[in-house]
Amino acid sequence: GPKTLDGVSTRIKKKNLEKKDLTKAEVDLAVSTNAG
Repeated sequence: GPKTLDGVSTRIKKKNLEKKDLTKAEVDLAVSTNAG
């Protein structure tokens, strides 16, 4: 139900915050690769 969905969403957001720097680096790399 909604509770489970909210829990998963919160967990994903938390995980994304923890990996914020790594994610940014991955995005930068992807952008550089696509641009090149």
